[in-house]
Amino acid sequence: IIKNLYLRSLGKFKNESFDFSDGLNVVYGENEAGKSTISNAIKTFFYKDITVKKKYKKNLVPIGETKGSYDIIFENEDKTFKSLVTLGLTNAKTLIKTYNEPEGTAVDTGDMELGEYLFNMDEKMFDSVCHLRDINGFKQVSENSDLLSGELSKSSSKNSFFASTFVY
Repeated sequence: IIKNLYLRSLGKFKNESFDFSDGLNVVYGENEAGKSTISNAIKTFFYKDITVKKKYKKNLVPIGETKGSYDIIFENEDKTFKSLVTLGLTNAKTLIKTYNEPEGTAVDTGDMELGEYLFNMDEKMFDSVCHLRDINGFKQVSENSDLLSGELSKSSSKNSFFASTFVY
């Protein structure tokens, strides 16, 4: 379960922190508010070499800088972890270092992406189950989930634009 996303320098964000709760988390807001930046940061965290990386990587690195960076704190099996993520403008690989807190010991996933290691699912399955990026995916889940419908009804803004849903 993701607990916190801290965007040091990513897209339009500088030193911004976002807390997540257990269960369903919906990210919404006006156009150009940074919804896709948050969504892509989380997706890159789990699957660093994602298939659309080349299309959005330039947008994640702030203008005038050579890299973007962020941290994610998450829990898995009653353990807390912190991952440090760095993205560069060049074709160099995305760097992700994950540590078990508070010991500070590094997590070794071998050749697996973190999402494969944690969830035992590849990127395509993750997209269809946990990372819904448009209203059609959202509707499919909502047809099968009273929880999702309840969360949507809590939103007071009728002008909100849906970006991503994360169900971890």
